[in-house]
Amino acid sequence: MSTLRYETQVLARGSSPPSHLTLAIVVEQQGTARWRGSPVFPDLVMLGRRDLEVDLLMAPTFGLWLLSVPESSVECGVGFDHLSLPRQDVDALLRFARAGLTAAQTHPERFGPATIRAFECEAIELVQTALHRGTPGLAQPDVLTANLEKELRSRLTEPVTLPEIAETLGASERTLRRACQASYGTSPMQLLKALRLNALRSELARADPKHQRVWEVAGELGFWHMGQLARDYRDLFGELPSETLARDRDRELRPSRPSRVV
Repeated sequence: MSTLRYETQVLARGSSPPSHLTLAIVVEQQGTARWRGSPVFPDLVMLGRRDLEVDLLMAPTFGLWLLSVPESSVECGVGFDHLSLPRQDVDALLRFARAGLTAAQTHPERFGPATIRAFECEAIELVQTALHRGTPGLAQPDVLTANLEKELRSRLTEPVTLPEIAETLGASERTLRRACQASYGTSPMQLLKALRLNALRSELARADPKHQRVWEVAGELGFWHMGQLARDYRDLFGELPSETLARDRDRELRPSRPSRVV
């Protein structure tokens, strides 16, 4: 993941990273730009693949956000060299990118291998959600989502990707998404986040506030963005993680239903 900004017109040509799909989102543009001969405009996502030559004529003032993910981790979009995404999907990708860069620069000590992997998994999920917007297809949702929830619960402390879960359950990613949406009203990875939030609450209720901090406990469950975690946690439980950690140990906690996804 990286950001690029140019203040002069540049023609970039070359090859994309092998075995990776690179997404480039325009965040600033003054003047005309072209990607493989097609006009570039805000909200356009340029896709670079190993079989496509990079051919980008940048505008005199031009800013990009770049994200490369393993080509095998996404199920669609690899047959195109560009696509236009809904504004909310572009905004979600950009918010995630900015938050990740800020967190890495501000607290680099928190970005160990497990946290980096969790960040990568979340990035892939955002990309996949954007590329799959409106994709149809559904089969046996009740049995499938029951197995999905069981599998997710067994891997709360592990970095998890949707392709891995799909392979384990013997279903396509598309089918998993549609089944989860039908049963829970959300995506598989958002369901995983809700389950992790419930697990975090239980861990914080048992933790010693004198010797443990929220980010230490949260990091074990794959949470890296403490600001977003605080908002999600408060939306789900009506209090901050720090309040759960500091509360009277004898006070009973009532878990939130996994279907209440933030």
